Amino acid sequence: MRKIINLFFLLVLLNLTSCTVKDPEKGVFYTAGTWDIPPAYHGNPWAPGGMNTASVYIYEPLFDYIPTSGVYIPRLGESFKITKDNLILTVKLKKGVFWHDGKRFSSSDVRTTFYTGYLKNMEIWKNLKDIVCPDENTVVFIWKEASPINIIRALTERITSPVHIFGQWVDLIGEMKNKNLEGNEIKDQRIREVLYKYRPELPVGTGPFRIKKVTSSDIILEKFSHYHDKDKVSINKVHIVRWGTNQVVWSYLLCGDVDGVTPACPYDVSREILKKNKHIHLFTPSDKSEYGLIYNCKKKPVNDLAMRQAIAHILDRDMIRQIACTYGDTVDDYSTGIPKSSRKEWFDESFYKSLTLYDHNLSKAEHILLKNGYRKNKEKNYWLTSENKKVSLDIIVPDLNDVILLAEAASGQLNKFGFFSEIRIVPLDLYGTAVKNSEFHLAADIGPQLSKYGHPSFSFNCFYKEGELIQSACGLPSELMGEHIPELIKKLDKTFDPVEEKELVRKLARITNETLPFISCYEKRILFFTLDGRRVTGWPGENDDIWNSAPGNLEGFYCTLIVTGRLKAVN
Repeated sequence: MRKIINLFFLLVLLNLTSCTVKDPEKGVFYTAGTWDIPPAYHGNPWAPGGMNTASVYIYEPLFDYIPTSGVYIPRLGESFKITKDNLILTVKLKKGVFWHDGKRFSSSDVRTTFYTGYLKNMEIWKNLKDIVCPDENTVVFIWKEASPINIIRALTERITSPVHIFGQWVDLIGEMKNKNLEGNEIKDQRIREVLYKYRPELPVGTGPFRIKKVTSSDIILEKFSHYHDKDKVSINKVHIVRWGTNQVVWSYLLCGDVDGVTPACPYDVSREILKKNKHIHLFTPSDKSEYGLIYNCKKKPVNDLAMRQAIAHILDRDMIRQIACTYGDTVDDYSTGIPKSSRKEWFDESFYKSLTLYDHNLSKAEHILLKNGYRKNKEKNYWLTSENKKVSLDIIVPDLNDVILLAEAASGQLNKFGFFSEIRIVPLDLYGTAVKNSEFHLAADIGPQLSKYGHPSFSFNCFYKEGELIQSACGLPSELMGEHIPELIKKLDKTFDPVEEKELVRKLARITNETLPFISCYEKRILFFTLDGRRVTGWPGENDDIWNSAPGNLEGFYCTLIVTGRLKAVN
């Protein structure tokens, strides 16, 4: 696979004679992304085809959030305060804010966005009791139960639904909400169906840019002349070119056609890109996520903990990391459900003494297997289960280049050890169904992840909350190691006590490591290729804390830099 990728890249290089350097278009930020091709593209953020790469420039949250420092950067919000019991959040909004169609922005628009989101089972409504607007510049969130994540969810949700466009549904949604106080999915589809059929040509937001043109190859956004912080925004236009494939994005970089983009990229390709264009820089902040293999604990033979442990010892995860994610960080010791770079916030060295170590050790793997009734045919190099069946493993993987490389490398190592394994690449639109139908033994995918919240609660919910992808894939019971997992996660979601919080995280990390629903291979790093000094300048330094706002929010990160005035147009 690596040879195929590099061959393709060489072919791209050979065709670069057609890549001519033009005079840079001043005041424009170029990036790449995806969207539904017109006429499928439209301006309703709640219906398929309405949200895409451009959305972060059109719609704004109340605040941007940097999880490592806990800093909130004002956007539509000006300030906020929370009551001592952490049940009421009051947000003061900026004045002089307008929607792109000229209507004035107010607290009712915030309420309309969240009420409309109720139709989409927005996660915040699991714990949100109501939203009230005492005046046009104040919005109040009232919670059922206190939780540290309440504030982050409320303040970072993008406000997409002006009351003058979507307000007609709010009262009806409110009636439905009051009949579903536990946040159950709405069964009456009538309002939902009407809402989804609404198809305005272009979206209306409050953000720094508004849509000018959408084609199959480009989205062009122009600066909104009435943007409330327009004096900080020196960039006049955002031009988004079609992503297509990672290889296409590499060619954009080689030609200097994009200013900021984050493609997966082998080491030799990235070196060539940096070599060919001296103005391109590469930043590699952690994505706060780990990739590896999900075990289907419902299916033989990986329902056997001994088999899961053996696989963990067989895999040379550093080699897998070198092939699949060169710039990542190898995870070849524990699989705790928390990204390795974030463990130090929760564990001290003594904690690891209570955990099983999953190092690359073929002798350990053989010992575990033989001890638990497996046998090896040394002559033909294959393993048999206690039921005298060959160990055969089906590995599914979503159609994503870097994760495919992970699966291929893991499969090769398992085959060499004596487990017959083969990978099956599943189209992205079918992958979730394949996982939930348990049509596999192993799935190459993301595991531990902190996302934009920066808190282990998000990761453990992915592992154990019913219906989430990893939980659906693993199928572990709710009772593990004498603990009721949903209760532990519920406590973690709600506690404000740092001592209790750390103890809960340790319990869940220990359970995750010892029951082994997932084996981590590497912590991903985001490859930010930035072009400085041609059209824009002002990219943050390598150690700037603002990079920590990028995980789960890549395009939004660019917009944050633009609206705060850090990323500027070159004069």
